[in-house]
Amino acid sequence: MPCFNQYEVIIFDCDGVILDSNNMKITAMRAALKTSEFPAELIETAVNAFKNNFGKSRSYHCQYFVKTLQGLEGKKAADLQETILQHYSQAVENEYLQVAMTDGSLSLLQSLDNKDLYIASGSEQDQLIRIFKKRGLDHYFKAIVGSPETKSTNVKNIINAYPANTRSKILFIGDAVADYNAAVDNNIDFIFYSPYSNVTEKMLEMSKTHHFPVIHSFQEDLCYDASP
Repeated sequence: MPCFNQYEVIIFDCDGVILDSNNMKITAMRAALKTSEFPAELIETAVNAFKNNFGKSRSYHCQYFVKTLQGLEGKKAADLQETILQHYSQAVENEYLQVAMTDGSLSLLQSLDNKDLYIASGSEQDQLIRIFKKRGLDHYFKAIVGSPETKSTNVKNIINAYPANTRSKILFIGDAVADYNAAVDNNIDFIFYSPYSNVTEKMLEMSKTHHFPVIHSFQEDLCYDASP
């Protein structure tokens, strides 16, 4: 793909970029909240917040649900957060093995065998490494990183493994605001991959303001700039 030729290092988000797992995770979080007896009247508010803030860690989300939305503190809050996390982790473990890869992502990974490829996700790191190994995908990547570290910190750690003068040759491909922010925080290029995003309209508007490229398919020959 010509738009990737200038890069030596490519960092991918996982959910909605490599795996078609965004909707699965939303369903899993809704189920985890219900099973954990989170207040029924707050569940859809919590799920919408989760959906609109993909890329942040599951611990961040659960803390927001319990402390900000429900107003709990102390041990009661900590216990409920842990319960939600356990139910959510169990729900996504098996589903991660079943969800499809995004269209064209496997062919893309195979075509980039001369690049250093990474995963930087908001998903829990140990679980993600385990899933990628079970699916036979781990060998495409030099490292797979995730929470509890923030995405921005993980991207920074990846970049720091390379000489400073290679920063212009590092790209982040993501589908959420957190992905864009991680790229900006680390002064590297960003491409928005749109087909599976939860926040497509928001990201397209941001692309017009911040002038980052958008791709709608990994089969495209060229990336294009969505700015007018």
